[in-house]
Amino acid sequence: MGDNYTLKDDRTIEYQWAYDNLPAGDGLLLCVGDPQGYPLPSYAAKLGWSVVAVDLNAQNVIGGKVEYRRGDIVTLPIQEHFDYVLNISSVEHFGLAGRYNVVVANANADLQAMMRVAQLMKPGAKMLLTIPVGIDAVVNPLHRVYGKERLPALLSKYDVIEEAYFGKQNSVDSYVQVSKAEALATPVIARSLAERAEEHYYALGCFALKLHLAQGAEP
Repeated sequence: MGDNYTLKDDRTIEYQWAYDNLPAGDGLLLCVGDPQGYPLPSYAAKLGWSVVAVDLNAQNVIGGKVEYRRGDIVTLPIQEHFDYVLNISSVEHFGLAGRYNVVVANANADLQAMMRVAQLMKPGAKMLLTIPVGIDAVVNPLHRVYGKERLPALLSKYDVIEEAYFGKQNSVDSYVQVSKAEALATPVIARSLAERAEEHYYALGCFALKLHLAQGAEP
């Protein structure tokens, strides 16, 4: 394992996964954890989707192709049901007090969020999800890392259509595609609790998911 590994280029990998896998559409799309200024809501809108983006740090913007709603996805009243969901580098932060305006710690907020999103999805709806993967860990207050124990629980309401894993090899600080087994065996690096990318490392998991037919809301 390279001691020099960092999170350099992690967001590039995750965003490219979303860009490559999100289809054009004219239905409703939910962005989980995307405040104003992030590129994915506007990108989805350009593909024809009507977008609702929910984030603790968003400012309410009602109407338009991208509608921002400030709040917790688990407790925020949402009446719509969605055809597609983008959940890119978000759920791993839920319930970890001290970052992204999270003030109340909740060890299972990530699982609760995935269950809540399942309730908001139409039968057969799909999700693009990216998360840290490796040996199971919680790096408070920054992020969770999903491994053999936590990953199945996170995905329990969904079928995996496609998955790809990225890690760093041979002491080179650049992400390449790796096997699932290698990704989930990646030790987590946390040199400090600073948010800086150079202080941390984990592998990346990118998933195209489909809601279990029994889980979705009625059309």
